[in-house]
Amino acid sequence: MIVLLLLALSQIVSGMPSMLPGTHVRIVMPDLMTVIDVAVVEDGELIFHADFEPNQSVRLLISYSPDEYLVAPRALISAEGDDILVYFDNVGHVISLRDWLEQRGVRLIMRPDAEGSAEQ
Repeated sequence: MIVLLLLALSQIVSGMPSMLPGTHVRIVMPDLMTVIDVAVVEDGELIFHADFEPNQSVRLLISYSPDEYLVAPRALISAEGDDILVYFDNVGHVISLRDWLEQRGVRLIMRPDAEGSAEQ
């Protein structure tokens, strides 16, 4: 367990933490008080069910346990509502969460229950 936390902390310093199975991701309002949605990496997928506003400013709380959140990067829901664009001060540019997850074998799914939603 300690090894996983050290790995997570080293990943945070470099930008994004790794998204191991069981990783919890909360999307919250910029004030960090209002939770919009929560998802857990399971079976190679991270599924959010909320109805996000395009271009909505949010923060991500990423954790390896449901009680201890490690990072709170600034982010923006994409104009299409199918991606989360994450900004880390130490990286200096926007990272597509969808692309970043795909490179690690995790599929981001946003609003799978929406009527007429395309497979993402």
